[in-house]
Amino acid sequence: MPWPPDLAAFPPFDVLGFEIERRRVDTGGGFVEIDEQRSPTMFFGSRSSRRDPPQLYYGIDLLEAYPENASPQPPIAFFMEAEDVLDSAKKREDGPTPPPGSLHQYRIRSIDAIGRRATVATLGSVVRLEKRLPPPQPVSPSQLSLPADVPQPSGLRALILQSSDPELTADDLAQLGTHTNAVVFEWGWCDEQRTQDPYATEFRVYWQPLPPDIIHGSLTGTATPVGDFFEISATLDQSVAADQMKGRYFRAGGYPFKVASHTAGQAITIRLEKSQLDASRVPSASAFEFHPVLKGDEIECIGIGRGCRRHHG
Repeated sequence: MPWPPDLAAFPPFDVLGFEIERRRVDTGGGFVEIDEQRSPTMFFGSRSSRRDPPQLYYGIDLLEAYPENASPQPPIAFFMEAEDVLDSAKKREDGPTPPPGSLHQYRIRSIDAIGRRATVATLGSVVRLEKRLPPPQPVSPSQLSLPADVPQPSGLRALILQSSDPELTADDLAQLGTHTNAVVFEWGWCDEQRTQDPYATEFRVYWQPLPPDIIHGSLTGTATPVGDFFEISATLDQSVAADQMKGRYFRAGGYPFKVASHTAGQAITIRLEKSQLDASRVPSASAFEFHPVLKGDEIECIGIGRGCRRHHG
């Protein structure tokens, strides 16, 4: 019979526990206990149907938000979960750990109440070990010589040097060399960050030549009437998604027209609504600006690597 979805209790298993083994496929390894013990370990796993804790606020009862003995809340999960830690600081101390990109496979056997193992193991699919967490944020350069009572800045530091600046120091002039300007980046990558993410191997700095919060465009050609709209071609200095500018007003030939829709890309076709106040108005070629709403993904991130480096641009 199906387990009642409104019952606040876990459905029983007809076995006592499970034996789980893992092998590394890309190196042709055999199956071994996932906890690397000599004798097989029985996994009882864990099942949880707890909902996400409430939003914390001042004065909240933490024991109520995080009870010590939380009872299951329906609907109850049927599956058991077991964690297999392949990489950690402790495991790296004991020896090499499998790198991201390696292939692995699991197999599982059930064990009954008197310790009998299933004769046939269930094989899992071959899965790839993937690193999903970004490296830690950079810290301030360790060579900063600031007084003890001055707060130390954290993260990336950027310094703009211009040859016309009369207050440049000798070190600044040496960094400029024959260039008229430079952007100097400084950041720290020390033992703590290296321990947190030993897989980071390089620094990357991405340059965005155009500001993401303003797009310059030009209406070109002749507007063509299509029903209640005008269609006119346009070129942009940055690509836009389809209908990203929908609802905005552009002055086309000295008169504002509302964008009804447009195609995607840099060379696009814009459909403008006809004026409700003056039907004789026709859009014509002109320049315009579009200020998109930034969501954060427009900013290129800086890759983190080993050591404290300096990049000149």
